[in-house]
Amino acid sequence: MFENKSAQEVISELDLAPLEGEGGFFRVIQRDDFGNAIYFLMAEGDFSAWHILKERETW
Repeated sequence: MFENKSAQEVISELDLAPLEGEGGFFRVIQRDDFGNAIYFLMAEGDFSAWHILKERETW
């Protein structure tokens, strides 16, 4: 589906937003009482700060 596409093309197609202060790009695709599921993309040269969440998160 995303073979041979640039990071910017994937970001655009999935409507990802910058994850301020933590790096990378994301979009929540599911959120409920059991946790979250997100799309997450890091492009070459991106920085990511790991964080601890109180709820489950699948990415």
